[in-house]
Amino acid sequence: MALAILSVISSSSLEAGETRIPFDDRGGLIWVPVYIDGSKPLNFLLDSGAEQSVIDLRTAKKLGVELVGRERVACVGGDETAYNTAPVTLRLSKSTAWSGPLLGLDLGRESRTLHRRIDGLIGMDFLADRTICIDYASKLVEFDAVVPRRHYKAIPIHMFRGNPCATLTINKTQVLSNVRIDTGCNQSLHWSPTKTGQSDRTERRTIGYWMKKTRTQKIDVSLGAIRFEEVATTRHRQPIFPGENGLLGNPLLARGGMAILDFRKKRLILSGR
Repeated sequence: MALAILSVISSSSLEAGETRIPFDDRGGLIWVPVYIDGSKPLNFLLDSGAEQSVIDLRTAKKLGVELVGRERVACVGGDETAYNTAPVTLRLSKSTAWSGPLLGLDLGRESRTLHRRIDGLIGMDFLADRTICIDYASKLVEFDAVVPRRHYKAIPIHMFRGNPCATLTINKTQVLSNVRIDTGCNQSLHWSPTKTGQSDRTERRTIGYWMKKTRTQKIDVSLGAIRFEEVATTRHRQPIFPGENGLLGNPLLARGGMAILDFRKKRLILSGR
């Protein structure tokens, strides 16, 4: 298993890299403007919890994006029908783009929950092999960021079925080995305990996001050597996805003001801790 890295940094410690893109944090999420094949700017969410990038079916129809097949995918609320699209190009800036097929999903319910149209989700097919710097304090996101060379304390972060996961400890006693790092989640932590004999197999791709508020309980959470006190969490009786222990969302990642998701080297870097 590859080693990941968690460390303390400051905003000024980042070297100059790609142009930083402003984002809107409405609803505790990361909204960025995306252009598809030269379209007008569209409302996309940065969602590291989504195995594949998604386009809303209404947006796909409006843009004339071709649907070439369908499949069932696993979402947080259960399985849903998704439609594969012909390849398109997503562009966030002159230097940040990606081409490939998307998953077409009906995001109308989620748009109504947030009182804003969601045109799509930027998932791990776009984010893989990139280093993403999310400056929550300044509301800027940088793709292909450059991290300064220095010695860091190593902590494992691993890919589980194509999704970035971390190991957490709850109240110093309960270890959760597969918690998905999900920038499409607007709460600190959704978690469930590992059960004996629990299946970790699924034949369907998973699209992880959480956009509604739930009842929470405050507990202490340790991420590697870093301890977070009084974290508002929601415990689930059953796992959200098979073989996983939950979703780690933006409020916890943002506690220090900045988070770097370095998918190239399988490391997470948090500031201000």
